[in-house]
Parts: sequence; structure tokens; C-alpha cells
Amino acid sequence: MAKLRYKVTNLFPEQVAEIERFNPADVALFGDFKVNNFFKPSKHVIELHVYGQDKSLIKSDYRYTGYSFLQTSAGAGKSGESAIYLDPVQDCIDIGFPSGEVNLVYNFINNLYSDRNNNPEFYIQDISKDRTELRLLTTQLSDTLIEEVSVNIKSALEADSYFSDFRLNFRDNNLVIATNISTEVFRGQQAVLIKLYEPLPAQFRKKDNLAIVEIISDSKAFEITSDPIIEPIPAVQLAGPNFDIEVEDTQGTPS
Repeated sequence: MAKLRYKVTNLFPEQVAEIERFNPADVALFGDFKVNNFFKPSKHVIELHVYGQDKSLIKSDYRYTGYSFLQTSAGAGKSGESAIYLDPVQDCIDIGFPSGEVNLVYNFINNLYSDRNNNPEFYIQDISKDRTELRLLTTQLSDTLIEEVSVNIKSALEADSYFSDFRLNFRDNNLVIATNISTEVFRGQQAVLIKLYEPLPAQFRKKDNLAIVEIISDSKAFEITSDPIIEPIPAVQLAGPNFDIEVEDTQGTPS
């Protein structure tokens, strides 16, 4: 196999896939905000999404572990890591694209209903007519935990000094922006009520599964391309004349 020379180009995630973002005018209204930029391997996860050059999703890894930490990355006096080393070229090779020609998107995710890096999910019970409000249920969590966590999220969202990239994670790199949360008792169990920033995309329907998450750091995106390294073919060296060969001193017979 020919040797390859790889080229890694930094991209904005929006150049790779359709990603919902806040309107700049709305962001200006938030004012100052805090972002949790410390990655905790025991609690947080990294998702890796692989796209073709035509922006089609090829493959997703929801528990990507190909990262490493710089020795000096830990924040002083804080739990977690502030700098993560990614190797997009090696990731391309590991996931089956040794020649590159793909785009990679890395998302840094915190499931707000788990203290560990597992992924408890909810499902959509009801969608409002304008598709901006959802009622969610789950069979994976206790009513007490749902109520406690939901109250904490709501308090954080309403705090003047706090801003969180609060999302509903439908997988396949579909991260829908949510702006508020509350709870209610629905048919004898605790339901979560979600207010969305934009109407829920038409592709999502009742009974679809999702996780309630926080984006803890800006997503990273890279384009990986390659060119073959053409090694020069060594020239054939012809031997020079050998004047040391002994020959008989004879004379030919003329015809």
C-alpha cells in the first residue's frame, strides 16, 4: 500500500452538518455567562460523528475513547481536565477510513440526569401543536431523581450568572436547543416538560428517544484528506567497461 501524506483542516461544525445555533441577536441578550469547560472522564462523554464530503452521516461513536490528556491540562484546584488531545488522522484509520476523505465532528456531552458517563434516556409522550413544548417520560429513573435534577437545571438556567448549552440529544448529531424545564405528575409518574428554542424538527415524533444533556465545550470539526507519497524510482546504473578481461591475441581468417 502506498504511503500517504495527510492534511488536517480545522472546520466549523456548521460546515460539516446542519447544527442548531442561537440567533446572534438572542445571544447578545444573555449577557455574561459561565461555561463548564472541564472534562470529567467518569461523568462526561465524547461523541465522534463521521461525515462524507457530501455532508452525509456515515458513522457515529457515542463513547469515543481515542483522546488523551496533556500532563498540564488539569485546572488548578478543580476536578477534570481543561485540555484534551485529539488525533483525527489516527481516528480515521481506526474507524476504517485509512485514506481520509471524511469530516469528523467531536461533541463533548454531559448527561444531566446521570452522575456517571452512562446515558439514561427519555421518550416523547406529547408534542404541543406549535412543536415548541414537549412532555417527556422515562422508565430508567426514579421520580425522586427526576424531580431533584429538573429543579436544579431550572435554577441554573434562571440564574443571572449562568448560561448552559442545554440540549435534547436525539443521536446522529441531532442536538435540539431547549430553553426551560419543569415537571408535573402525569398518569401517576413524574414527567419532564421542556420548552424548545425552535419548533421540534418534523423528523422527530412521539415515542422517539432522547437524552437531556449539556454541551460542556465547543464541538470540534476537522476535514481529513490525503495524497499518495510518490517515491522516486532509483535509476539503473550500467557497469562501465572492464579492461581487465584477458583475451587471446589471435587474428581472424579473412574470407
